[in-house]
Amino acid sequence: MALNICYDELRKLKRRGEFSLDEHDDDSAPFDLEAGGPAPDAQLVEDERAEAVRRALVELAEPYRVVVVLRHYEGLKFREIGDVLGIPEGTVKSRMSEALSQLSRMLNPVISEDSDQPNPGPRSNERLLI
Repeated sequence: MALNICYDELRKLKRRGEFSLDEHDDDSAPFDLEAGGPAPDAQLVEDERAEAVRRALVELAEPYRVVVVLRHYEGLKFREIGDVLGIPEGTVKSRMSEALSQLSRMLNPVISEDSDQPNPGPRSNERLLI
């Protein structure tokens, strides 16, 4: 579940684009203010979960946090992470495994608070990459 929350956060980061309001005239708005985005309560839940993930990442010991950030936020492969950090690929994988275990322990209280929402389980395009 912790991995899915991390993936959700990554997808949200990719969706949030930046644009300048000065570059658009009044007739061609860059977005529709009445578009059917998430409801305010759902957005609040998503924001709280994202903040919980950020806090959990900050609490991880540096060797574990670096591996998670390089893998999930920077998109590097385990071999590439090993090359960057100067450690064997197996060490990268074991650190990732431990990091995900720690994140899971830290995020379980957050997940259980959201128990009123059904847990959809892993999505078809998500997989455990350890």
